[in-house]
Amino acid sequence: MSIESTEITQAGALSREAQLPPVELHLDPPPVAVKPGFQWSTVVGPVVVFILFIGFWEYMHRDGMRRLLDKKPSLMPSPATVIDQAFLDERVRGQLLEGLGWTSYAAFIGLLITIVLGMLLAVIMARAVWMERSIYPYLVALQATPVLAIVPIIYSIFGGGMESRIYVCVMISIFPIVTNTLFGLTSVDASQHDLFTLRNAGGFTRLFKLQFPAAMPAIFTGFRISAGLAVIGAIVGEQFFRQGQKPGIGIVMEQFRQKLRYGPMYGGLLVAAATQVHKLVGRGHHARTQRGLVVRAAAVQHHLEARAVHLLQHLHQQLRHRVLSEVIGHPTDARAAGLACSDFGGAECRPGKMTNASAYFTNIVLRTKK
Repeated sequence: MSIESTEITQAGALSREAQLPPVELHLDPPPVAVKPGFQWSTVVGPVVVFILFIGFWEYMHRDGMRRLLDKKPSLMPSPATVIDQAFLDERVRGQLLEGLGWTSYAAFIGLLITIVLGMLLAVIMARAVWMERSIYPYLVALQATPVLAIVPIIYSIFGGGMESRIYVCVMISIFPIVTNTLFGLTSVDASQHDLFTLRNAGGFTRLFKLQFPAAMPAIFTGFRISAGLAVIGAIVGEQFFRQGQKPGIGIVMEQFRQKLRYGPMYGGLLVAAATQVHKLVGRGHHARTQRGLVVRAAAVQHHLEARAVHLLQHLHQQLRHRVLSEVIGHPTDARAAGLACSDFGGAECRPGKMTNASAYFTNIVLRTKK
């Protein structure tokens, strides 16, 4: 090859190098968590509603039951009577606390089983679309099935004791965990998946280092919903399965009703409702925790995008050297050309042959420029 032809070839190579689009990516700064100020409405509103509720309750006891429903006032004792007969009586208070303990036990065990089983199903469904299409309709059917319709089946399989109550807890509370976890795992930004693809990340690495951290806000929302449903499931299960020496709060309330002791029965109702008060009391803490998780996930996303920009700029420089080596016929920078091939497991670098990794990366650069 003559000197003149060599210079023409190098000039063509430089022309192709100049045609490569420069990587100019700009990232917004990571979000900063802003601590909201105290809002009086979060305190005043619930207090006002509570006072109105107590007033309406007292009215129904004094006049509303007879005037509106034509029932005896004793069927709805006053708030003072409920407090006196249910919480100030030591024996009744002991029965209510024992029932609350067994109800909490059934709800806690059922929630643990639900979390393990629900997250396992969500991961399986997120990994394979055909599994999601196969399992999800049956989860919807299970959620729509009333417990009363399958009481004989549950009784014949699990008996009439604690095992049946735990099954009812799982049956009622599994759907929110599966749906929220599946939504979180499948809602990861596509650019982050591209970054893990560029780094040849395996399936488990992608799952535990990308999908699970990004899905945490949705997962904890599912936990919060299922925790309340598990308590409801335990109390509902106690209405149908009462065998054994483990009476929950639902069984204790039924015993008081059969004895026409409406004061302690309403006390049991208040205790059962108190198991859900943690949702109201911890709502602000949950909101702050969820905002922190969202901000942390956004910071992780910003970090991944910054690494992607650095990788794009680094590999863009390698691609420029690769173009020169393919046109001229010998690598101008052997180290850069070697990295361009080995980083992505592409074909062997040979003069005049574009590797799979280079072609793949060129498409990414062109998409980014657009």
